[in-house]
Amino acid sequence: MTDAVTAGPPVLDRRDAAVMRLLAALAMAAAAVWLIGAALAVLLPLLTDQGLPSELLLADGSLSAVGSLPEGVRALTATAAGVTVDASTLSGGAVALLLVEAGLTSLVGAIVSGSIAYALRRIARGEAFHRSMFVVAVVTGYALSIGMMVAIGSGGLGRMMAGDELNTLLGAEVFVVGFEASPVPVLIGFAVLGLAVVFRLGARLQRETEGLV
Repeated sequence: MTDAVTAGPPVLDRRDAAVMRLLAALAMAAAAVWLIGAALAVLLPLLTDQGLPSELLLADGSLSAVGSLPEGVRALTATAAGVTVDASTLSGGAVALLLVEAGLTSLVGAIVSGSIAYALRRIARGEAFHRSMFVVAVVTGYALSIGMMVAIGSGGLGRMMAGDELNTLLGAEVFVVGFEASPVPVLIGFAVLGLAVVFRLGARLQRETEGLV
């Protein structure tokens, strides 16, 4: 005669699990939007006349450069510090680097959103320390740290090339041959990689204590 095995109480109640699944669905929808955005960010400037926006800093802080851009280069917006130009008519190298930035940034957004959706689904099922969570955290961390580092570097180099090219065409140092970048996405990526270690240790502890409670 065998004893009946009773299941323990669920980690999350039904309402919390339903909320988690809803948030996971929204995150997955966001991942799909980011993925489509990555494709459009690369294809639209190449296949249509939409243009490729690139923000360039003004060397002298003057807006006089807006009216003196070379023929074929149009200004999209202007502020006291810089001008956003359509870089699609510039050299192929600058355009390629700016497209890499636009496409890779959206791709990283898709990876992060998809990872959040997967993590929420696991949590809703009471599997916060499932062994796959370590892999998801590592992929997300590398996407944010290395992926965004490449995207920021590509975009910055592309803007430097665009500024130098426009300065040559204008015959004056109108635009700054440089760029500004925030290290926050890269730092978040390293933090997520650290979180991956927590998931690894949590999964190991869960295996070692399984059946003790």
